[in-house]
Amino acid sequence: MNQDEQHIIDWQSAREVFEKSLHLNLAELTEQPVYQQLTTGAQEKVRQLFGNKLHELTLLDQPELLFLRSLKNADLSGSTLGSYELTELLAHGGMSSVYRARKKAVEAQKDVAIKLIPANLRTRQTIALFKSELDTLARLYHPNIIAMHHGDVDDCGTPYLVMELVEHCLPIDQYVQQHQLTPQQVISLFITLGQVLDYAHQNQIIHQDIKPSNVVVDQHGHLKVLDFGIAALTGAVPDHRAYTPGYAAPEQQRNQHSPTASSDIFALCSLLLHCLTGHNDQQRDWQQSALQSDLLDGDLKMIIAKGLKQNESHRYRTVSALVLDQNLWQKKLPIRTFSNSLFYRGKKFLQRQPLTFALGLLTMVSMVTGLLFYQHQYEIAALETANARQIKQVLLDAIKQTDPEISLGEDLTVKDMLHQVEIHNLQTQLTDPNIRQELLLTLAQAFYQLGAYESASNNLNQALANQPDDREGLLLMAELGLAQNDAVMAQQYLQRFINVNDEANTPQLLKGALIKAGILVADANFSAAEQQFSLARELTTINDDIQAQVDVLAAHAESLLEQDEAEQAITLIGQAIQLSEEHTGPEHPLTLNLRAQLAEMFLSSSGNRVKQAVTMFEAIIPAQQALMGEYHPRVTKSQFLLSTAFRALNQLDQAAEYANQALTGAQRTFGDQHVFTAKVMMSLGGTLLAQGKLKAAIQHASKAVGIYNKQLGETHHETLQYKTSLVAMLVKNQQHQQALDELLQILPAQQAKLGPQHRATLYVEVILTKTHTALQQLDKGVAVGERCLRNAQSDTSRNIMEVYCALALEDAYYQQGQYRDALKLIETYQNDPLITSQPLALEQFTSHKKHIKEISPPVN
Repeated sequence: MNQDEQHIIDWQSAREVFEKSLHLNLAELTEQPVYQQLTTGAQEKVRQLFGNKLHELTLLDQPELLFLRSLKNADLSGSTLGSYELTELLAHGGMSSVYRARKKAVEAQKDVAIKLIPANLRTRQTIALFKSELDTLARLYHPNIIAMHHGDVDDCGTPYLVMELVEHCLPIDQYVQQHQLTPQQVISLFITLGQVLDYAHQNQIIHQDIKPSNVVVDQHGHLKVLDFGIAALTGAVPDHRAYTPGYAAPEQQRNQHSPTASSDIFALCSLLLHCLTGHNDQQRDWQQSALQSDLLDGDLKMIIAKGLKQNESHRYRTVSALVLDQNLWQKKLPIRTFSNSLFYRGKKFLQRQPLTFALGLLTMVSMVTGLLFYQHQYEIAALETANARQIKQVLLDAIKQTDPEISLGEDLTVKDMLHQVEIHNLQTQLTDPNIRQELLLTLAQAFYQLGAYESASNNLNQALANQPDDREGLLLMAELGLAQNDAVMAQQYLQRFINVNDEANTPQLLKGALIKAGILVADANFSAAEQQFSLARELTTINDDIQAQVDVLAAHAESLLEQDEAEQAITLIGQAIQLSEEHTGPEHPLTLNLRAQLAEMFLSSSGNRVKQAVTMFEAIIPAQQALMGEYHPRVTKSQFLLSTAFRALNQLDQAAEYANQALTGAQRTFGDQHVFTAKVMMSLGGTLLAQGKLKAAIQHASKAVGIYNKQLGETHHETLQYKTSLVAMLVKNQQHQQALDELLQILPAQQAKLGPQHRATLYVEVILTKTHTALQQLDKGVAVGERCLRNAQSDTSRNIMEVYCALALEDAYYQQGQYRDALKLIETYQNDPLITSQPLALEQFTSHKKHIKEISPPVN
């Protein structure tokens, strides 16, 4: 027998022993006669197979896979896969490899992660699992689940998945150890993990392989769940048996039935136990010994033990029930699962309030002492009673206005009643100036929340006239400036706040940081804005204020969207929505506003996401109107954004309807000369242009540009964007030379302000390409169009501006006779929803393609 034959026999023997011994660890196996009877070569190969197990690879008991997995995967770094270059091997898994990658021939871009099946692991089973992961990730959208961009197969038959690249992250157990997290901090991470799994379960997805390497945490403490390669639909019976021994539930290892949420609960509790105790998870039945650790208090042991019950019917029924008990433990409240005895509840109370008992003993002494001050307190109470009577009279006078004899049968709104309080406050001087000041600030805040900005400003001006250094009033006035797109006003009042903020509290400092960030974003100074967002995040950790955390996430997401970082912005706003839903509910105005913000971000993405944005806005707007009123600024903004979405999809009647509604709301709330009113005018102009009403479109656009010039200045980046939109209308009106002169001034200013990849800069280049083509300056048209498309493709996922650049460039190619290049663009983009939904764009592609096909051979 030669060496090769012996090698094959050794592998076959090793594989048979390994498959029969999955329930053992290597030390236990080496004591078994079946191992000792193997040749030295076969024993070495058994150790290699168990090495995969020890390195936490998911076990899949398909014989060909167990055999192939033992072979060393080649490092493909430096090679090409489709349109990507693999630059670095990041990880080898049990059934796949993950590489850092970047698109070829694209200058500015973000690296991505590419997961692929190496040739030596490519079997029917692994390819089926790979396709399953594609389908699973396409069903899930969550800020804590790794984001999928797209999947494909290269020319050599290699299946691959392009995903978000999570930088500077660690497996959750290493992160806990390296950062020396307290049990409270560990539970916070696992509450997030539980919410992710609960989301997946609600979408009928069971992960099936929760373990340290599949749950990572980045340097900012943000958790991501990876590897849905063996995930299964609820109720489906998989044709494989997959698990990681140290974390798999008993029924999963026995392969008794189809996957359920219970197996994920077992794995989650095992992982929690490992992170809290650091116990070796490679030992057989390690959980039982780890549960005896002194590092766990009694309640935590009970929570984890319930999730690790051998009988799955005795575990938590859902992940949300487990998360609820974890939340209760964090707050030192009685756990639902345990006995609710008086002794237990008393113990939990003392844990929450360790000083309460001691303070109670002092109560009697305090009462006796307090009698000595009775007379003094009586006098103070008398004064407070007088003030309370005045406040009561103010409220009664406002409520009386609802009397039908006074209101003449007309229903009065909250805003109407607030105006009655405002009038009473002006006519009647309250005895205590501090109470008057509080009333003015309260009215201002209420009017601000209702979108009545003029009334809010009037009350704030009175409050600041009485107390010029009132920190709350200064901050609210600065916030009011930002809400009205008046960055100068915001900066003026913020500076006054800064000058007197030596005694400002943490919430005031936080609001000041967010206002400063908003001012910097309005001025396109994004790097300085990032510093303010970083400060704001630090401040939220001091008070652990959920509302503040949501505000910071939402404001930061808005900044990222302005920088054309749509995917990052979507991730942050997803986190904000999740927090808001947990703490205020899905129908709370805050949650609705965040959903509207997410829908707005979808408008900067692909055609399918634009359709999704329409669906979201159609649900959000009626809810906002019911909660906030028909003309609230939030409602007006949602109507404006829905109009732009309908226009992008060429549904022009609906676009015009919502644009006119938004214009009415903007004029009522902000006035005719406000920048938001101008924004709506420009949008309506674009819709009129698409409807063929060119003269009316140019009138609206010209008026909007005039307002922007007046309010923000001629070189402000938003003014430049509106000038570009007006120039696009001039091109449509055949005023090509005038358009070209304007564009050649706008483009360098826009590049300097926002950079070459920003969507506003790309839009200028789209119009410039069309203008050069119309003037038969075809070389220039092609050059600008190619640069436009190249910059748009720097984003790893297709976006609206990429399609618009391709459309303009295709026409330039066609007019120049570069038919092959034109046909390539047509075939790439002809099925994009933004092309199929616009008759003119579709007609251009269809007619050009037909003509090119008639030329044989194609002329270059």
